[in-house]
Amino acid sequence: MPLGATLRGRLGRFAAAFCLGAVIGASAATARLGREMDRLTLDNAILMDEVERLAGELASRDRALTASRSLPVHSVEVQIESPLEEHVRLHVEQTMRDLLQPLVGEEIENLNPSLIEKALQRTVHVDKQDFVVAPTLIVLGGKLLVRLKVQEGEIQINP
Repeated sequence: MPLGATLRGRLGRFAAAFCLGAVIGASAATARLGREMDRLTLDNAILMDEVERLAGELASRDRALTASRSLPVHSVEVQIESPLEEHVRLHVEQTMRDLLQPLVGEEIENLNPSLIEKALQRTVHVDKQDFVVAPTLIVLGGKLLVRLKVQEGEIQINP
């Protein structure tokens, strides 16, 4: 056998073995990467579902927040934290409730707490006595809650 034929035979077998190895390696890599690709595709689909769910939840909360800002005042509650005689407490509560009653039906976002505070700082006359009323807490919501401190005396106006 001539040397060229032997060399060609060996080179042919080497080339065939190389090609076979490349095909087997590519097949193994494709199978492994295919499984990884399937896992990544599934993870991506799960994450996209999560994004859609969270976007819907965010939109829902945003609508609820916007709706709660435009809610009207439904009722007024007046609390007095100072110890008073019952008839004085009832008279002061009723006077303050009557003062705040026009706010029922107004939207919460349109109310100004500092104006409410200034409107509540006043002297109330009960049975020939004067009582100074000052708000200590104002909570704006569906129920307008006002907590008041009441003392006997008059408001001192400084010039």
